[in-house]
Amino acid sequence: MPGQITFSVQLPPVPANGDVDSGELTVKIGDDLEFNRTFAPSDSLIVDEAFVGPQGATVHLSMVYIDDAGNRSANPAVFDGTLLDTVPPADPAAPSLVITGEV
Repeated sequence: MPGQITFSVQLPPVPANGDVDSGELTVKIGDDLEFNRTFAPSDSLIVDEAFVGPQGATVHLSMVYIDDAGNRSANPAVFDGTLLDTVPPADPAAPSLVITGEV
């Protein structure tokens, strides 16, 4: 049975001369869920308990930078991916013998 996949978003480094005051990330999971998250230029990873979706769902990420005057990047950076289960199950414990008699 397919499960729910959790994820976080790795942000690229902010350009040194980028005049960036903050950023905005839009995360769309499948056709139904969409979230907007604001982040600081020093942030490198966005972790959010809302970032979860069904295995096989498409995830669309879109990101813009915002300067101190409220101007937004002209061209958002985008990424499209699919939530895949790449986490292996737990390792099994070692089997053992049960002596049941002697013949």
